[in-house]
Amino acid sequence: MIPSALMFYGPEGVGKFLIAQRFARALHCKYFQEETFGNMQCPSCRKAVVGNHPDILILDEGSKIIKIDEIRMLIQTLNLKAFESESKVLIINNAENMTNEAANAILKTLEEPPKNTHIILIVSNLNEMLSTIKSRCVRVRLKPLQPEDISLILQQNHSIEATKASEVSLLASGSLKTALELSDDTSYAELKEISDSVIKLLEASELDPEMLLSTCEVFDKRQDKEKLIFPKLLDILYLYWRDVLVLNSGVEAKKMYVASGRLISIKANSVFRIMELIETVRKDLVFNINLRLAIEYLILEMRKIIEKEQENP
Repeated sequence: MIPSALMFYGPEGVGKFLIAQRFARALHCKYFQEETFGNMQCPSCRKAVVGNHPDILILDEGSKIIKIDEIRMLIQTLNLKAFESESKVLIINNAENMTNEAANAILKTLEEPPKNTHIILIVSNLNEMLSTIKSRCVRVRLKPLQPEDISLILQQNHSIEATKASEVSLLASGSLKTALELSDDTSYAELKEISDSVIKLLEASELDPEMLLSTCEVFDKRQDKEKLIFPKLLDILYLYWRDVLVLNSGVEAKKMYVASGRLISIKANSVFRIMELIETVRKDLVFNINLRLAIEYLILEMRKIIEKEQENP
């Protein structure tokens, strides 16, 4: 028996909304139990794919606040008899964006759902949902995608070159959405250029002030693109030092932004300190810190640890 209330939750960009749409489509498909399912012979499936199935209601407002009036209209429609199927499905994407009034309105419907209806709430931040709503839904957790899976999707579905897809997938934090954003030629090239510059600053025998200035001033603009690139730069630096640590232990690693030469001999304790430093800066991002000052601070602090190691080999 299919529950009347479902909640698909997990990180952004892992396919929650897509799965909910396909679930609704399968629920109404007349060929679901047959080998022909998925080949678009079913008229119900064809309507669902183009978004005009009368018994599949979808609210997808992106990042906008979901107001009570929108929820009330959907509930009214949900209470009507199904047009073509035995049941109706309501999908609310980014359900955590509902106002308190809207959340309470949907709560009443979850407590007394209309006959033959299914409500699917798509949630990225479970902590922002009312506990009473969570308790009335069967929760389905979607985990981050594996880098190998993301890389394959990028290559097969988006015609992205294998090396680029592999690199991007490691930085996507399990999110296909993030991977696609990073795959943009401009974002990818900028991220590569900045990360290469930072690593050169770390590996240089002496710090180059002009190179430090030009590298850090990229983050002066504080635009959305920089806000995407900065955390991924931290990911690259973390991978870099992780590879240093692994290689220093004599274990063969899958190399991406791996250190070469003199820095590989750095002691494990120093690497751990640098990795903790990177994570501290990452946590500070929630406070809307100045990105330029943050990367400058991080580079200088990493250099201090490296130079101290050189003084006391």
